[in-house]
Amino acid sequence: MPIKTVYKSSDNQKLLTLKNCCIHNLRNVSAEIPLGLLVGVAGVSGSGKSSLISDTLVPKLKEKLKNKLVSDDEDKNVDDEFLPDTEIGGTEHIKKCVIIDQKPIGRSRTSCPATYTGIFDKIRALFAKQSGMDPGLFTVNSKGGCRVCKGDGVIHYHVGMGNFIDLECETCAGTGFIEEAMSIMLDGKNIREILEMSVSTAIAFFKKKDKTILKMLQTLERVGMGYIRLGQKTPTISGGEAQRIKLASELGKSGSAKGNVYILDEPTTGLSFSDSERLIHLMQELVDGGSTVIVTEHDLSVLSNCDYIIEMGPGGGSDGGYVLATGTPAELKVNSKSIIGRYLK
Repeated sequence: MPIKTVYKSSDNQKLLTLKNCCIHNLRNVSAEIPLGLLVGVAGVSGSGKSSLISDTLVPKLKEKLKNKLVSDDEDKNVDDEFLPDTEIGGTEHIKKCVIIDQKPIGRSRTSCPATYTGIFDKIRALFAKQSGMDPGLFTVNSKGGCRVCKGDGVIHYHVGMGNFIDLECETCAGTGFIEEAMSIMLDGKNIREILEMSVSTAIAFFKKKDKTILKMLQTLERVGMGYIRLGQKTPTISGGEAQRIKLASELGKSGSAKGNVYILDEPTTGLSFSDSERLIHLMQELVDGGSTVIVTEHDLSVLSNCDYIIEMGPGGGSDGGYVLATGTPAELKVNSKSIIGRYLK
């Protein structure tokens, strides 16, 4: 994998600081995270990297930032009971923090890539403009939803012992929409046919119709999601796919991302070599735009492309919980305390 030749220096960078981190196996550690860089948090399994980021940094950010933090976690009111002694500094430098995790995209039964990324509203608006009808006609959880299956496209039958089977709704033929909604066409396609399109197919369809829709679709394709269907239901989307959809949603937004912090937990898990390489470029794109990306990773290719690394260890569980080394990949290579340094490219 190509390694970038120019690394952003941590010198003179504003810092996000953590002090007295004691949760799980963390040994009262402190850490400095330079802002405006691609920061990797490394270490063997159980070394404390997730304890430092997911279980310490994220809760403290939620506590301090409140309405400036974007997360799919239902509990926005963080109980700080288990982190009373941990201190965080530097949050005044953060415009917004986005947790890009592997939790499902949305909690509604109608959640899908099109709704999560916001392009479904634009698609419905195109249908409404074409037909002169209310945009609500083109969504299953409003006027356009089948009255029998409530927009699900299937009927749930209880077959005893807590078991259910799903059979296609005969009224809407599995579309979830009423006949009136299905009768409206946009360049020969109805709303259900568009939702069944893959991202790659939809790019060609919307190329000359709406720039906002096109930009988001192209971004989804860039994160390796070209195969996913616009209306694909949340339960069929894996955690890794959900994470990349969330990343695309952020990359595809208009406006400056300068001052934002993005936190990702092992985003390359399950990715092919080429998709991992693509993801590295996209994370770097966020950094080039003035954002900070903090990524917990074990993938050496990702870590070799980070501007700054915090290495946890030395081992896992009771043998971990310390900050072993910090610095650029080049600095870790010559740091005798670093374990991963010798393996970095």
